[in-house]
Amino acid sequence: MSMKRLALVVVIAALVAGCSQPSASSAQGACYGGSPRFPRAMLDGPQLTAEQFAGTEQGQIATSFFVSGEGAVEGAWFPRAEGFSIVSSSLVLAYRHGAVESFMTLEDGRVTSWGSCIPTLVRSGAETARWTPTEGWDRNSTVIPIKVKGGACVTGTRTRVITKIVDVDVTESADEVQVVVWTKERFTLSCAGVGIDLDSEITLSSPLGDRALTNAGFIPPERVDQ
Repeated sequence: MSMKRLALVVVIAALVAGCSQPSASSAQGACYGGSPRFPRAMLDGPQLTAEQFAGTEQGQIATSFFVSGEGAVEGAWFPRAEGFSIVSSSLVLAYRHGAVESFMTLEDGRVTSWGSCIPTLVRSGAETARWTPTEGWDRNSTVIPIKVKGGACVTGTRTRVITKIVDVDVTESADEVQVVVWTKERFTLSCAGVGIDLDSEITLSSPLGDRALTNAGFIPPERVDQ
């Protein structure tokens, strides 16, 4: 084995060892919907080029599956990925233009699931939610009513709200107001799930005016006032 190849193996082994068991206090990110989760440092960009990833065990499994195997039809995103991060032996993130675009999970030497990834933030069991200002909101007010996307559980004729809003973080600057709405599930039940809107509000120190209003819980932040 050449020294270059040996160095790459050592780096990858260190990467897997360091990321497979993040501490409980580590800042985390997730794909929208709360899963899969990964250390937020993974949002900084890929740790391996596509060529380097191809030389790893996970890369060989993924290449066989997405290029010449049964995942070739639905895995068009894989050949265009510009880099990868091995989060653990069972989770890999794929990047394009420096940002997380997709993920795959592996088990027992095969790809078990994959999909697109819209990166969001998570903390202490809570995750960020989509939200929009309610119809007729006023840019000249210091209070902006919003609708937060959540879920409910339907059993028979009864509908129980599952999602709870736990916090609304607001960061203001001269040009922008960044808002993160944190939600968590109250409970988990086997039932028919439906989407609902939860009422909340954003309180500002001064009227929004011409400043941009963004959902900073998504990476990159999403502008919501257009």
